[in-house]
Amino acid sequence: MAKNPMQRRANTSFILGILITLLLTGIVIVFLVMQLLKSKETIQTYEANKVEVLALNTRVNSGQTITEDMIDYIEVDKNTVPENAFNDMDILTNYSLEDANGNPIRTNEFGDLYVSIAQTNASGQTTNSVYVITTEDGEKYYRYANPETAYNASQVKQTSTGYAVTTANGDVPVTEIDGMYYAQHQEVQNEEKVEYPLSQVPIVAKVTMAPNTVLTNTLVAKSTERVTADLRRQEYSVILITSQIATGDYIDIRLRMPDGTDYIVASHKEVEIPVIGEMDSPNTISIQVTEDEIVTISNAIVESYMMPGSMLYATRYVEPGLQEEATPTYLPSQKVKTLIDQNPNVTEVAKRELNNRYTNGTNRNNINDVLNQHAEDAADNVTDRTEEEITLIQDERQQYLDSLAG
Repeated sequence: MAKNPMQRRANTSFILGILITLLLTGIVIVFLVMQLLKSKETIQTYEANKVEVLALNTRVNSGQTITEDMIDYIEVDKNTVPENAFNDMDILTNYSLEDANGNPIRTNEFGDLYVSIAQTNASGQTTNSVYVITTEDGEKYYRYANPETAYNASQVKQTSTGYAVTTANGDVPVTEIDGMYYAQHQEVQNEEKVEYPLSQVPIVAKVTMAPNTVLTNTLVAKSTERVTADLRRQEYSVILITSQIATGDYIDIRLRMPDGTDYIVASHKEVEIPVIGEMDSPNTISIQVTEDEIVTISNAIVESYMMPGSMLYATRYVEPGLQEEATPTYLPSQKVKTLIDQNPNVTEVAKRELNNRYTNGTNRNNINDVLNQHAEDAADNVTDRTEEEITLIQDERQQYLDSLAG
């Protein structure tokens, strides 16, 4: 039966629609296949470039100590990772190591730990001697015999006859002893190796960082508060604290004299505000101090009592992770200096620093002049202010005990 023109046009449109649908479906299928292949290639590329790095799992404020529980491993594309990112917890731990004299511990291209120590040669020139770190029973030590005969592993090459180090005078044969290389003609000084224990210094954030921030050596620094045998936590109720100082802030303790002169007594101290009941103490701060700082701050407290118009107060660091600690300028009295020099609990480093301040400074003379102006009433002033301090400490202690009982 013949079809009319309307039916022919309808059939033609139907067939054309089917063809267009099939064409579009084919295009979509090709597009999806291409996207799938591209996604697969992207996944393969990511998997090939995937590396683990250390990142924070919590927010960290500037100056805050970073502990191991704040860090996790995360997987990222190696092309997005800074070259100085930490990718191993051991590397971060090694970064925090230093020797007893404050020399930093580094890692060479072979993964060996080493310390570079400044030495003075016979001509009076300062040179750097490099010593490899060895580990025994979980403790790290660096060992050397003679600075002229100890070599870093990266300096040593293997030859057909053994090991050698290249010097200006040619290849010098060396022997390996417990991870250290020594010149064969003088292996160990006095036939004994010398051991120097290393210490681990707390790591702090230079800036405030959010969770998942990848840790790099430009974002962290070694804490200025070394964990030494004489470190103690001390509470003070006579240091004026401003309204904005809170737990976690870093402060300098300063002494302002009646004549307008102002001295730094202790610097870069992390503050903890004791909680009395459910409220922060309005008067007391807690800080970590070493033996010499305890004695020095005590001297400053007494001298502030002796001089009406003086003030012992705290100033807050703006960006403690980035700001270097200030150099103390306050010099304690000669009696206290002698006490520090004779105190076996004070480190030799602290004694040297205090002696240098006495040698290079004139601050003590000015302090003595101001003290002499108030000598007549000094003893009474100290007695009165000490009694006030004792009363304040006793009252806060009683409030704390009452809060526990309640």
